[in-house]
Amino acid sequence: MNQIKVTTDNELIETILSTSASISKNQAYTLLYDRYSQVVKTYVRNYLSTADDFTHEEIISEVVIKILTKIHLYSNKYPFKAWALSITKNCIIDFLRKRKMNTISLDNIEIENPVAPDVILEAKETSRSIQKFISEQKESYQEILRLRFEYGSSCKAIAARLQMPVGTISTILFRSRIRLKESGIIKY
Repeated sequence: MNQIKVTTDNELIETILSTSASISKNQAYTLLYDRYSQVVKTYVRNYLSTADDFTHEEIISEVVIKILTKIHLYSNKYPFKAWALSITKNCIIDFLRKRKMNTISLDNIEIENPVAPDVILEAKETSRSIQKFISEQKESYQEILRLRFEYGSSCKAIAARLQMPVGTISTILFRSRIRLKESGIIKY
C-alpha cells in the first residue's frame, strides 16, 4: 500500500490537489483531517460554549466540508491552520446570522399577542436612539449604518452596493457598535 511520507501541510495539500486519484490522496485528506480536526472542534466549542453538542457537530461538519471543497483556494502565503480557523470563524458567524431573528419595525405593527408596553416603548426608544446616532455620524458612514441597522443588509451586500471593500465596511460597523455600546444605546 502507498504510504504518505509528508511532513508539511503544503506537501499534503499538493498531494490532495494532484490530478491523479489515488490512495495517497485519500490518505492526505485523512492526515489533514487528523491534524486539524481537534483544533477546529476546540475553536467551535470555545466560541459557542452555550450551544449544544448537536450544534457544535453541525458547524464542525460544515467547516470540514468547506475546507475540503475550497482547498484549491488555499494560498501557502499563510499557515494552513490560520486559513482553516478563518473558515471556522466564518461558519460560526453564518450560523449566528441564520439563528438571529429577523428584525422588524415596531412603528407599524399590529400586535395580536399582547406584549408588555414597556418592552415596546424600550424598543421604540432604542430605534430612535439608533436613528439619532446614525444622523450624527459622518455622511459617508450614514448610508452604511442605515443599510445595516435599518435594512439588515450584510457587510458583503453593503460593500457591493457602495463599491467599497468588505473589510472597510466591517471596520466601520464594528467601531459604530462600540460607540453604540459605550453610549448605552445597545447592550449587546
